[in-house]
Amino acid sequence: HQRDHPDFLFLLAQLSERQGRVANAGELYERLIERCPNNAHFHLGFAQYLKIQDRADDAERHFRRSITLEPTLLEAKYYLAMLLLSTGRHGEAVAYGEGLVSANKRQSKYWELLAAAHQRSDQLQSAISICERGLSFCPKSPRLSYSLAQLLRERCDFERAALAYQAAKELGFQSPALYQNYSEAL
Repeated sequence: HQRDHPDFLFLLAQLSERQGRVANAGELYERLIERCPNNAHFHLGFAQYLKIQDRADDAERHFRRSITLEPTLLEAKYYLAMLLLSTGRHGEAVAYGEGLVSANKRQSKYWELLAAAHQRSDQLQSAISICERGLSFCPKSPRLSYSLAQLLRERCDFERAALAYQAAKELGFQSPALYQNYSEAL
């Protein structure tokens, strides 16, 4: 029956989640994992759901299961690294970030993650270098330019920070913080 097909259940779980029917989404994800325990994408979807529900330990378990099942699934590694970063495990986040940027140097969010992990590990100069290197591969990334500006400002390199804020602005980055930080750097 089509209603019991795993792909249909997966879409239904995602739809329920987006509609705010979290209990229903959770039940659907659990049913899906029970029926298809070796599908990396289903574990990834469930992990993302669990993370939003503030169930970090359960989310981590499913992110890791997803990676075990499909080691080349960069999205799972990225979200696991973000979870590790948010739970203070910066060293592990650095390791995943390094793997991500070596797998795909053109994905700016991987560079941002790696820079943030270095920054939170009190390696400000490394974080700056990572942003600069990332911009050599992703020169049109407004968020990466903004991240560089923030790091330069933190190091009190206001002249270079202002240039990076200007670049972020010209690339389309918009936020009240950008204008405030840019004006303070100037």
